[in-house]
Amino acid sequence: MSLRIPTSSRPEVTPPIVYPESDGEPLAETEVHILAIIDFIATLRFHYRSRRDIYVIGNMFLYYEEGNPRARKA
Repeated sequence: MSLRIPTSSRPEVTPPIVYPESDGEPLAETEVHILAIIDFIATLRFHYRSRRDIYVIGNMFLYYEEGNPRARKA
């Protein structure tokens, strides 16, 4: 007869996945770039104003693989 002794009485806890909001690098946009980004975002928001399935924003990370904070594009 074999007896199994549990190694831990507590269930395993998986730490939460953290998706960073910054990579620690300074922003490199000039005034011209910022104004172009703002104009582009406003134009796209206006174009898609009636769509509830489209979100328009800029200058942030896009995480394309759930659970992998390194799988991102800025």
